[in-house]
Amino acid sequence: MSKMVHYLIVGNSAAGVAAAEEIRKRDKKGSIMLISEEDHLSYSRPLLARYLFGEFSLEKLSFRRKDFFQRLEISIRLKTRVTQLIPEKKMVLAVERDGLLLQKEKEFSYDNLLLSTGSVPLKPRILGCGLEGVFTFLSLSEVERIKDYLARNSVKEVLILGGGLIGLESAEAFHRLGFQVRIVELAPYLLSTTFDRYASEIVAVHLSRNGLIVHTQDTVESFGGSRGRICRATLKKGGEVKVDLAVIAVGVRPRVELAEEAGLQVGKGIVIDREMRTSATNIYAAGDCVQVENLLSGVKGPLPLWPEAVRQGKAAGMAMASTDSLNKRDLGSGYKGGIVMNALEILGLPTVSVGITDDPGAEVFSEYLPEKGFYRKILVRQNRVIGYIFIGSIERSGIYTGLIKEKVDVTAFKDKLLEEDFGLVYLPSDYQKHLVSGEGVEV
Repeated sequence: MSKMVHYLIVGNSAAGVAAAEEIRKRDKKGSIMLISEEDHLSYSRPLLARYLFGEFSLEKLSFRRKDFFQRLEISIRLKTRVTQLIPEKKMVLAVERDGLLLQKEKEFSYDNLLLSTGSVPLKPRILGCGLEGVFTFLSLSEVERIKDYLARNSVKEVLILGGGLIGLESAEAFHRLGFQVRIVELAPYLLSTTFDRYASEIVAVHLSRNGLIVHTQDTVESFGGSRGRICRATLKKGGEVKVDLAVIAVGVRPRVELAEEAGLQVGKGIVIDREMRTSATNIYAAGDCVQVENLLSGVKGPLPLWPEAVRQGKAAGMAMASTDSLNKRDLGSGYKGGIVMNALEILGLPTVSVGITDDPGAEVFSEYLPEKGFYRKILVRQNRVIGYIFIGSIERSGIYTGLIKEKVDVTAFKDKLLEEDFGLVYLPSDYQKHLVSGEGVEV
């Protein structure tokens, strides 16, 4: 017999938890259940690297207090994997792990369903990827496996395949643990999706000065092992290198299989409207698994960023619980889309990049001091800031992000954008009032 809930949420990370919280604000009595195939309660994925090298404890990874689910009367089912979605019956089928081998089949019926299934790591077809000691770096369970592997084996040389955010965060974690770290990136430079060549060069030099080895325009052709365990890698350009542990961090893809198999509309992610509704009645989606609009480029696709997942989850929860006219007044215009924002401090070097950072048609204002590890680049199109990169000094970055989001005309102070003391005094008075009385600017 299936269990009936008013609000069923598949996934218990940023979007799912934000949705549950928003639902409970509007519906004090409706039953809420979160289903997750993970072993752990909600935790902050951006902090996994810090957990690996010991800066954060397992308890501090949680972004909600222990009593959160109990206080809000939210039921949670861990170790439970949803295997099928049946929209016409408003039902999902699931398998619950009970011990190592035993599995129990479950059925759950719902009034409203949220898919916040997230993303999964891309795994390139490389010979030897199945060897013991080859990992990804996207979940707590995988990081726990890495910690266990390190405890059981003698590890000196670590290879990170991928020079994006996850790759660099994991590289720093292993470096801080005392291992020799080698980063292999296929693109011409690190963080190629959000940085330009100048920003990347500063980061690469900084990594090299700290003892890390960086390969660009190269990749792993194969991993070799001994007794089933990784011990070497063959690079396309760099030849054979010794490796005791490898992390594959070449990107992620949205997890859309449930939606696709159930006949929901799927593009580059699950297709949703501004209230996060999918193409099926009473089914919503939010987080890394959905396709949204980039507000600057107009391109639609996944936007796998923690703050955006939270915003989408809130919008979904608001819509799911807004079944009466009183609550519907509060919907506003829902989730309109987002912009790319990445902030990373790598071995003490602060970096931030927001919006469009490469546009041949934009005006570019820049200051480049590589010997000091300093770079500031601001892009302006039609007298509006569309993106920026700051390396070495990220003060006042929130103000520039606000200029992008609010599409402020910077004509009157365009030549002041790079001034060291650039701040609110340069901004239009109406916009200054908005910062005080409106939503404000994120830093």
